[in-house]
Amino acid sequence: MVRLQQITPPVQAVPGLHFSPRGKQVFLLVREGLTHKQIGERLGMSTNGVRRHKEKMLLDNKCATMLELIAKYHGTHGG
Repeated sequence: MVRLQQITPPVQAVPGLHFSPRGKQVFLLVREGLTHKQIGERLGMSTNGVRRHKEKMLLDNKCATMLELIAKYHGTHGG
């Protein structure tokens, strides 16, 4: 079995953005274009769990959509 750390490189800390440890993993996979189902399978969680993590990320970072959060990440991270 492949360990999670080997398939999901860490999201670098970004000033002004907040992610839980699991939220970081979900965020990275969303950026790669994976669906809720694919993310859930990869991380061993339900699709509802993936959805809840995404909702929390949006609330914590005052974003309306994941696209806005990704743009904010790239804007402040420069990546």
